[in-house]
Amino acid sequence: MEKFIFLKYRPLNQYLLDDLSNSTLYFSPRKDLNDPFDCNINLKQSIEAALSKLPESEQENLKAFLNQDHIIERFHNNVDKLGVCSFTLESENTLMWSHYAANHSGVCLAYEFPMKFLNDGDVIFGVDQTRYKEDGLTDWLFKNHQLYKTDHYKFFTTMLTVFLTAKSFPRRSRWNLSSPTSVTFCVLAASLSGAKPR
Repeated sequence: MEKFIFLKYRPLNQYLLDDLSNSTLYFSPRKDLNDPFDCNINLKQSIEAALSKLPESEQENLKAFLNQDHIIERFHNNVDKLGVCSFTLESENTLMWSHYAANHSGVCLAYEFPMKFLNDGDVIFGVDQTRYKEDGLTDWLFKNHQLYKTDHYKFFTTMLTVFLTAKSFPRRSRWNLSSPTSVTFCVLAASLSGAKPR
C-alpha cells in the first residue's frame, strides 16, 4: 500500500499532547491562519486577470463564470467551511524550527498517510503543494478555463484545492491538504462542521 510521510513542526503544549493522545489533527479555518496571505485570494479578481490573458475567442467560459455572483459567493462560503492543516517535507529548516516549534524547543513529527486516506473524499478534500506565485489561481484559471464548460465538478473541486494552496506572493514551497465535513509544505483541508475551536 502506497503511503506518504509529511512532517509538522509543533511546540510542546497541551494541544500537541491532546492531538497525540487522541490521534487527531487540528484543521484551522483560513481566517485563523498565521499568514494573512494564506487562502486569501479574491476569486473575482483572479477571473478578471485570467480573462485579460486569454484571447477574445476563448473568454466565453470565464465570462459566464464571472457573471455568476451567487456561484462566486457560494464558492467563498464553501472555502470558509474548510480547515487547513499544513505540513512540510523538510526536517532541518531553521526558520520552521524557530517559527513553528517554539524557537527550537518543540518537535518535528512525521505523519504517515496511506493513499486510501488521502483519496477519501469524505475525509480529505485535497492535498497539494502550495503555489507561491503572484496569483496561482489566475494561472490555473487561464490554463483550465475549458473545464468550466466540460466538467463543472472537476472545475470547482480542483479550483478549490488550488485556491487553498495559492499565495498572493512568492516565498517558500509547501504542501496543503484540504477536506470537506517548507522546501515543501503540505496542507490538508477538512470540513469544520462540528469542530471544536482552539
